[in-house]
Amino acid sequence: MVFGDGAERGSGGGLWYATQLFILLLVLPGTYLGYEQWRTMRVEREEALSALPTGVNDSADRLVLAIRARYEELLEAEMYRPFWHYRKEYHPISTQGKDLALVPSPLLSEPLHAGVQAHFAYTLDEGRDAMVHLFLGSDIEPEMYNAMEEDLTLVAEEIVGLDYDEGTALSLEALTDVSWSAFIAPLVADALDSRSEKIPLPHAAVNLSRETDIDCLRDNLPALTDLQELEVTTLTTSFRVRSLLDQNSTPRLVATRRVFVDSPEGLTGALPDCFQEASYGTTLVQGFFLDRAWLLERLPAKTASTAIPTHLEFSRAPCRPAEPEPPTASLVEVSRSLFEELEIETSGAAKDSKDDKIFISSDIADVEAVYDRRWQQFLATFAILSGALGTGLFLLLRSVRSSVRDASRARNFVAAVSHELKTPVAALRLYGEMLSEGWAKDEEKRAEYHQRIVRESERLGLLVDRVMQKTRLESTTVDPVEIDLGALVAELVAELAAGRGDVQLEIKPDLSLALADPEGVRSILENLVENARKYAKCTAAQPVEVTLEMISGRPALIVSDKGPGVPMEERNQIFDAFYRTGDEERRAAKGIGLGLHLSALHASAMGAELKVTDRQGGGASFSLRFRTGDGATLR
Repeated sequence: MVFGDGAERGSGGGLWYATQLFILLLVLPGTYLGYEQWRTMRVEREEALSALPTGVNDSADRLVLAIRARYEELLEAEMYRPFWHYRKEYHPISTQGKDLALVPSPLLSEPLHAGVQAHFAYTLDEGRDAMVHLFLGSDIEPEMYNAMEEDLTLVAEEIVGLDYDEGTALSLEALTDVSWSAFIAPLVADALDSRSEKIPLPHAAVNLSRETDIDCLRDNLPALTDLQELEVTTLTTSFRVRSLLDQNSTPRLVATRRVFVDSPEGLTGALPDCFQEASYGTTLVQGFFLDRAWLLERLPAKTASTAIPTHLEFSRAPCRPAEPEPPTASLVEVSRSLFEELEIETSGAAKDSKDDKIFISSDIADVEAVYDRRWQQFLATFAILSGALGTGLFLLLRSVRSSVRDASRARNFVAAVSHELKTPVAALRLYGEMLSEGWAKDEEKRAEYHQRIVRESERLGLLVDRVMQKTRLESTTVDPVEIDLGALVAELVAELAAGRGDVQLEIKPDLSLALADPEGVRSILENLVENARKYAKCTAAQPVEVTLEMISGRPALIVSDKGPGVPMEERNQIFDAFYRTGDEERRAAKGIGLGLHLSALHASAMGAELKVTDRQGGGASFSLRFRTGDGATLR
């Protein structure tokens, strides 16, 4: 059997056009967008790596600014605390009259600000042996009070000695050349980064008194009643914050300020003994202990969680290995000294501790890992899109190929039907005209013309019947019955071989009954024999071989020829409707491409299986395998 590639000859142009259109509309834009995305990622990666040192440095600056803002907020809150709060009880400035009204200091009755361990105060005029007053707030645990009071009192006394030894504390004696007049005091305040304030003399006298006898204060308070109009000028310096080591080598953070109280202006007489401190002025030292863990650990860590990007790492220790190990080449790290940034004084061993360092770092590998993940996502997306585009191209080409094949079949069908109709119609017309015009003079000729008219009519009827069979078999089913396949096929072969002798039958033993439709078997056998005669040129010397045998326990009808065979790529297509190899206009074999298609429809309708294989020794072999009466299914 010969099946060429003429049916696909017209498909090349359509497939190439569809491929070009697909590439133009989808592949090229997708490729361009993919390239742009890849290039953008490369540029972003290079920019991110080049900007990493600057980003780390800027983040460290932002972190320090945020810490400094919170630190200065604390200092400012303490800066504006009145000096009389640094007493166990004080006389409110709003109180006037002859009665003494003392209220507890908020440094004892209220919780301390976050970051403050305790407040302390002493009078500088008392010298090295000045008495220190400590204020621990209201939120300290009772079991810790005594130990903490003892510890911090000793530290505060050390500070008194340090200030005395340094000789840096300003006192009224150091300002003897300065006139504390209403005009000069503001200038002094600006020069010392301090603030000046005037308070009523009675209020200053009570809150500066060192007298511990309340009765003495209460009895002498009326003497100040007539002095309400007199004022005392105070000068309060900003806080000086120092980092130092105490006698036990424990690091401490201490903030101190000076409060200079001038002698009252316009005082003509002497004040009572209980209030003598207000007569000649005094210098107070007030301050507080900063919580080192809060300033150097908790505050930076809390601030870093919101002030620096998540891809940067904050730490209190350097991420780079200590020398002599080489630093990590991929690590970008900057450090800041909180003491330097916050202008905290350090000296001696405290200056060498380096425990005020904070570190901001970023590993180049982390940045590269981010872009590696983006690259992997890009590749995954590209693979998915490529698969989608490839699948789309495959489906498009298959659809175009199918459309071209269907168009070719339709063209072949039209050409075949035209050819098949043309000959019998012409013959019918010819013989009809000859009979009607009386060309046939004798009875023998008229009988011959009648026979030819009948034969051509049968040919037309067969053509119409096959087209109708196709429509019927596609929309209906049949109920197969058990039949003696050998008897039926023997009868059919005898009819097909009559007068020609080009069909040979072989029935092998043990053939079982088959579930089949007799008319379907007849149609299949006739179509297969006709197909073999048409393409294999069968003769009595090389007949069509029809065999009945059992294959895998099932009866099978096999029709073989010795023609060229069926190419592997066309074995599924030859059972399609109107499929015929070659160009219908140049094809010598008659037919419209429905024979094998009808055979496949009949086989499917009765539950049989029809397929084509190579015949041993050359040629094609069509096998039709039936179900048996026991209800066996196809295998």
